[in-house]
Amino acid sequence: MPSQPLRTAGIFVIILLGFPLHYMYSWSGESAIIGIFAPVNESVWEHLKLGYYSVVLLSIPEHLLKGKSLHNYFPARIAGLLAMELTILLIFYGYHLLTSQNYFLIDIGSYMAGAVICQLISFRIFRLAPFSKTLQTAGLAAFIAPGVVFAITTFYPPHLPIFKDHNSGNYVIFKVK
Repeated sequence: MPSQPLRTAGIFVIILLGFPLHYMYSWSGESAIIGIFAPVNESVWEHLKLGYYSVVLLSIPEHLLKGKSLHNYFPARIAGLLAMELTILLIFYGYHLLTSQNYFLIDIGSYMAGAVICQLISFRIFRLAPFSKTLQTAGLAAFIAPGVVFAITTFYPPHLPIFKDHNSGNYVIFKVK
């Protein structure tokens, strides 16, 4: 049975990983490889990478150390991750609809709220009876899929508002070096 300290530690790990990930692209000298994993501009979409890769970075050692004792590992992780990303999107677009402004502290708060919700949902699913092997495999595929989508859209972002850099108004500032 998953423990409260493990869930709480995961919240802090997700939050703490998000901050350096935010700056990794610029710190790397705008490396194309780092750009796959870290935001390359100030679009909402690029910032969703923070949540995804923070959860991935938490999940690798967690799965290696505790994965066998946590039921439904990847279905739980993808459900938590989707809830986190949805929380971030709802808060961002909710306050932006009302104010037409960007507020850094609300954005950080939405990320933190998303991390809490991610862990609460994941740990709820860990407690359920084990899912079938088919659902376990589907969960793993679903957990990997956003990484593939983030990689593709880093290089080829669609011209949709979620991909638009709110500072420059461009859809991409990423340049392959």
